[in-house]
Amino acid sequence: MDLWKSLPEGYEAMPTIEYYKAENKTTDAVFVIFPGGGYSHHSEPEGAGYAKMFNVWGADAFVVKYSVAPSVFPCQLCDAKRAVQIVRANAPQYGINPEKVVVVGSSAGGHLSAMLSTFKEDVKAPENDEISKENFLPNYQVLCYPVITLSDDDIVNKGSRRHLIGENYDIDLARKLSPQLVCDEKTPPAFIWHNADDGAVHVFNSINYAKSLREHNVPVELHIFPFGGHGIAAAAEKHSGQWMGLLFNWLKEMNIY
Repeated sequence: MDLWKSLPEGYEAMPTIEYYKAENKTTDAVFVIFPGGGYSHHSEPEGAGYAKMFNVWGADAFVVKYSVAPSVFPCQLCDAKRAVQIVRANAPQYGINPEKVVVVGSSAGGHLSAMLSTFKEDVKAPENDEISKENFLPNYQVLCYPVITLSDDDIVNKGSRRHLIGENYDIDLARKLSPQLVCDEKTPPAFIWHNADDGAVHVFNSINYAKSLREHNVPVELHIFPFGGHGIAAAAEKHSGQWMGLLFNWLKEMNIY
């Protein structure tokens, strides 16, 4: 379904949210998934691929095809907020607990998930209706090799930054959109994993975010694997593929299962 009733100003295409139903539900939690793609496209394995995995685990999932370039911030953040609000507004229909909303993001989708969990300033939503009254802050965040910083040139993924805020960006805005700089004690608990040899998104993105979360007493679990590169999604044949089992254990620790 479409996220908005009509195409908002500044949007190049209508963002969507797609429901993936678990046939044998074992939890009333829900996973809202933001695929990676450098804010230029959406990676199918990091969207539908994850949703089907969560379905097997007995959980409903939604995949969000949020705005990408040439649309720029705040379109992406508005889309992410709207997605969570739609899920919560329809929680009774789907039999889900609105207090068990887990956002899942990979790479740039990881940045969007973390930005949704930390950005504090108001942004004007394209529509103001009953759905927009719902809380947009997720209860948990799951980040797979996420882009985190937009302000540190030594480790930033420049493509994601360019597609989100432009080539000639405002450094103050870049800092505000860097979750490691703006998280606080109200930031949702996080599960983060990354490959140390990731050549696209430096592993220090995850390390620095985990450090900041810990400094604010936010529960965080971080796994760094030696090999695997970038964008492997649910490739179980790789050593770092064990992240899925570790995530399931973490979800049980968080009382999701």
